[in-house]
Amino acid sequence: MSEINVPADQRKAIAALDVSRLDELLDQCLREERLVGLSDLRLYDCGDYIREQLRIFEKAVQGHSAAKAPKKRAQTEHDVRRAGSSLISAVHQMQSRIEREQREDELFVVDDNVGQPYLHSNRLSVSVSYRWRSQASEPWEFGSIKFTHTHQFAPAYLSAQPRRKPSAAAQATAKEAELFQVWDHLRRLALHSVKEYFQKGGDGSKIPQTFQAKQDTYGGGLNNFSASFWNDRR
Repeated sequence: MSEINVPADQRKAIAALDVSRLDELLDQCLREERLVGLSDLRLYDCGDYIREQLRIFEKAVQGHSAAKAPKKRAQTEHDVRRAGSSLISAVHQMQSRIEREQREDELFVVDDNVGQPYLHSNRLSVSVSYRWRSQASEPWEFGSIKFTHTHQFAPAYLSAQPRRKPSAAAQATAKEAELFQVWDHLRRLALHSVKEYFQKGGDGSKIPQTFQAKQDTYGGGLNNFSASFWNDRR
């Protein structure tokens, strides 16, 4: 599951986007009240964020084409313009992001392809691999850090009780789903923590091999700082 890095195929498609041409096509779509030429730009290959903004624009154009009353058409024209601006903004944001990632790739890479585990215990773990170097001319050094967390299920009396007690199999399935949700949260926290450490200029040789996730002071679960192995905030 990709989390912190734009996949290579999306990077290529985003980098190839001609924003000026896109802007021209968006204006043409508004004038002609139909979708014109956008498929040629391969916007649907550019990842979820740009893809979602494109869908919103397409829907807005369709709504404007269907509108008849002057007041309604004024509103739908505004919707098309706003959706077009949001799409252009999304492209600019993603192009800036991949430029930043390409610069960062010269000095560090955090592998965000973390495999989904078999969850048979509330003792959860996520291993994050990475490579780094001080200068682009130096050889890569490699490392990994294992984040661990013991999840505590809420006592039964704190949960809403169903009228009929679920079967043992249903209870096991529910616990498995809860464990996966917590594990996935830990995965995302771990990946972002390691990447942020490097972005702040951290030395890869000082990353510990293991780290027990910090539990939230109030609820005992995970919070935004639980995987911050490089500071003491909770």
